[in-house]
Amino acid sequence: MFQIAVCHHHPVLHEDIGLGTLDVMENGGLLVTLLSAYGFDLVVHGHKHHPKLTYAQDSKPLPVLAAGSFAAGMKSGLATRTRNVFHLIDLSRQAFDSFTFGTIRTWQFQHSRGWTPATCDAADFPHLTGFGCYERPETLANAVLEQFHSIGQPVLPWSQMLKRLPQLQFIPPAVFKALADSLRTKAIEFSPPAPDLPSVIGVLSS
Repeated sequence: MFQIAVCHHHPVLHEDIGLGTLDVMENGGLLVTLLSAYGFDLVVHGHKHHPKLTYAQDSKPLPVLAAGSFAAGMKSGLATRTRNVFHLIDLSRQAFDSFTFGTIRTWQFQHSRGWTPATCDAADFPHLTGFGCYERPETLANAVLEQFHSIGQPVLPWSQMLKRLPQLQFIPPAVFKALADSLRTKAIEFSPPAPDLPSVIGVLSS
């Protein structure tokens, strides 16, 4: 059984793209602490119309999904940064682990094309992301680098890396972006760029 809290306003700050701080839920931090203490697996909220996935840090990190809007009339800055979207969430828990692992697939609405897989360029959110892995980006980057060099090929399908490091499916967009930035300093990059789901990982061309 999974425990998911659903609310309208956001219990944690969501200041992206100038959305401000005045409308955060009163006592939201206390709510997050209570949900964490009672073993909740995920918080889903609305209100901001801007999709985002973060961890609320408490005794046990709690994933918080700011669900994008399904049918909003986007105005001003929002219209240039995101689209109407919907999410499909899959949850799992390994028998030996107290943490819940989840993946989130997101679709965006495009005029004349309908619903298509979300992209960061259009929706400010990737088509596939996840939560449940709490390793630091630098630690993950070192693991990826070790596996990449052990295979010894200049370009690899991303699916091959996931088979070796399945925890990479369960990191939020900001962590995935930080992982990619760390690898880029070591001349390794993703295509397409993170945090969108890459198809390949390879050596930077000179």
